[in-house]
Amino acid sequence: MSWIQYILPIAVSTICSWAIAWVIVKFLFHPQKTIKILGINLQGIIPNKQSVAIKKLAHWINSSFISFNEIEERITDPGNFEQLKPEIEKHIDHFLRNKLKEAFPMISAFIGDKTINKLKEAFLKELETLFPVLIKNYIDKLKQDVDIEKIIEAKLSAVSSARLEEFFNQYAKKRVLIYSTCFGFLIANVQLIVTILFTK
Repeated sequence: MSWIQYILPIAVSTICSWAIAWVIVKFLFHPQKTIKILGINLQGIIPNKQSVAIKKLAHWINSSFISFNEIEERITDPGNFEQLKPEIEKHIDHFLRNKLKEAFPMISAFIGDKTINKLKEAFLKELETLFPVLIKNYIDKLKQDVDIEKIIEAKLSAVSSARLEEFFNQYAKKRVLIYSTCFGFLIANVQLIVTILFTK
């Protein structure tokens, strides 16, 4: 066998593998809109299936990653209230020492530091009990009023197939073409080795 007989099959297989991968990548996104060729409707795989894929993806994200119960547990954790407590106490103190006295000047004569501290303590204790109840009611209302799955679906639908193609070309296209070309080159070499072994 001449060197051309060795090199040509490898070159053809490598080039064909690259070309096939390039065509497949193109058909992922093109044509963007349905066209008819010989009575057959043709459209890129992603534009054709995008709406169905978005619905399934939105459902999967919503069911797998978003849980109102988990959100409620995390927010109502006693540790969260403890972190908020200094800020709440500061606002209550300001209200009792300033706002209340501005609204009811006569009260200032009867409220001293000792009374303010007792009132703050009572308010904080009540708020600590009330905090998880308020959050639970709020989360329950969110469950009824907010459809997270629809929101995710709307956000995903706003991403055009052209933008997806741009993202794919930026992060994956080169690798797909390189891997396909290398695979074609490898297969051609295996075929050549098998041919040489069986022709001797």
